[in-house]
Amino acid sequence: LRWRRLKVRGFGPFATEREVRFDELEGKLTAVCGDNGAGKSTLLELPLGAIYRELPTRARRVSDGRGSLSHLATTRDAFVELDVETGGHQYMVRQLVDAVSGKTEAVISKDGMPAVESTKVSAVDAYVSRHFPALDLVLCGPFAAQRSRGFLEAKKGERKILLLRMLRVDHLELVAERARAKASAALEAYR
Repeated sequence: LRWRRLKVRGFGPFATEREVRFDELEGKLTAVCGDNGAGKSTLLELPLGAIYRELPTRARRVSDGRGSLSHLATTRDAFVELDVETGGHQYMVRQLVDAVSGKTEAVISKDGMPAVESTKVSAVDAYVSRHFPALDLVLCGPFAAQRSRGFLEAKKGERKILLLRMLRVDHLELVAERARAKASAALEAYR
């Protein structure tokens, strides 16, 4: 995923509309600096929130076990919009959140054309799951969440899952599990 532009309003410390042009940053390394509570972590997580509606480093702080984008909204007209490139295509993903009601709508376009006609979050989530890498896979890359051990230090089973996801064949592991269960049941019935 290559982030191009992020626009945000009404999330965390970003009460007024702000825009960051990642594609205009010069050099190979960029430092994000500021006081505690200034929004450094929020700024770096919002692109993931725009795509996946989850904020990985906040997962342990939310009662439902996930770092939901809607939990970070502070206004009725909160939005986060990300221009991102993946798979040779340019996408714009926009999440609109009402902090009072918790209602969320989403819009996604591909190469300047609407990718999903509905603004229902479930429709956009389904599209994202088919056309974007899984969030776990993204977190294994250069934008790994803090406290992540990374691919090389992961356990054998974790590495297997990540490789299956990278190859987009992780569904085959579920098929294999079902086949093993049916074979075991058939063997028990035969005995």
